[in-house]
Parts: sequence; C-alpha cells; structure tokens
Amino acid sequence: PMPHPMPHAMPHRPMMPMPGAPGAPMPGMPAPMPPPAALGPFNKEAIEKMPPQQQKQQLGERLYASNFRLRPDLAGKLTGMMLELSNTEILGLLESDEKLKHKIDEAVKILDQKK
Repeated sequence: PMPHPMPHAMPHRPMMPMPGAPGAPMPGMPAPMPPPAALGPFNKEAIEKMPPQQQKQQLGERLYASNFRLRPDLAGKLTGMMLELSNTEILGLLESDEKLKHKIDEAVKILDQKK
C-alpha cells in the first residue's frame, strides 16, 4: 500500500470520526485542523477507478475539505454523516455546491433534533 501523507490517519479507516464516535470533536475543544490543501484537482474518473475502500477515503477527504469551507464547526460530524451515503451520491455532492449546501442543511437539522 502507498504510504499515506498524513501519519495520524489510521490505515483502512476513513479519516473522520463517525458521528458520536470517540474522537469526535467535543464542544469547547480546539477547532479541527483545516484540511490539507494538497488534494489536487477533483478527478472523478480517477476516483471511480479506485477500489471502493480507497474511493471512500478520497471522497471523505474531499468532503471534509468542502464541509470545512462551509461549516468548519461541524466539518467532522457532517463528513461522518455523509460518508454513509453511496459513493455515487457523494460524488454528486462534491460536484455541486448547491447539493452540498442542501445536504449540510439537512444534516444540521438532524443534529439539532438530537440535542
């Protein structure tokens, strides 16, 4: 396997904690790190050729970067929720800011109901 550029990421696991998982940022904790800018241009074809687990990893990193841009306070939690979607749906969100914003609004409503 390729060495991953981020040593703190565990192999074969999405980088983001799942909602409610240990390691999810707690309120009052320092803000999560901004995503690495070194992701390069989004290449749907390249991602579609990867094995599913690697697709999820790539999509997760890109989703986190997009979510961080729009909602840095909830980026990790939103990404964890969105990673439960199919890879095809995630690709759609990454291609359209409109769809992504709509999905973020939906997720925030769900999070608000759980309070």
